[in-house]
Amino acid sequence: SVPSYVVDRLGPQWDRRWMVVDEQGKFLTQRQVTQMAAVTSELNGHEVTLRCAGLPALTFDPGQFDDAIGNTVEVTVWRDQVKALLGRNQHHEWISQAIGRPARLVFMPDNCIRSVDPEYATSQDTVSFADGFPLLLTNHESLEWLNRQMDISITMERFRPNVVVEGFDAWQEDEWQGIRMGDLEFTVAKPCSRCVGNQVLT
Repeated sequence: SVPSYVVDRLGPQWDRRWMVVDEQGKFLTQRQVTQMAAVTSELNGHEVTLRCAGLPALTFDPGQFDDAIGNTVEVTVWRDQVKALLGRNQHHEWISQAIGRPARLVFMPDNCIRSVDPEYATSQDTVSFADGFPLLLTNHESLEWLNRQMDISITMERFRPNVVVEGFDAWQEDEWQGIRMGDLEFTVAKPCSRCVGNQVLT
């Protein structure tokens, strides 16, 4: 969680530029490896610190991947195969211990091109290691409406958004075709397939 961020062609700068993969280069997520939920991350400039109970903190930056032994490796994110920079042994050992299975840490360099689904974007639109789109937008009022329908309340973190808006009617975002944040304009590409009421932006 950060109070503000710079947006580049891949979305929030440094967001989802690192990824955990198995020994075959296939991405790992909390969907399959629930122990990943015990790992927390902290961003300071472009330096990342990972923490997990029982392990010393691990701090690194992109430069540690640029000069790592092993150079590039092909990795798989859903149906996409892209070249990523392989981290150092210390990165792999730390993440393997943290999640309790063999794993490696990789980084998406600036020259990596992973295209957004052309059905919802232009050929120039690119994305990081995120599921499919650079940004995920949610509306605070839509979450409040949802919580009023249930016996329990859930937090916005459950939906993992990059952008949360307030001051609008519930579900008003379903009608938007574009939004402006500062000097940046985004196209509302589609509702998010994993979360009803979420919108993805390009």
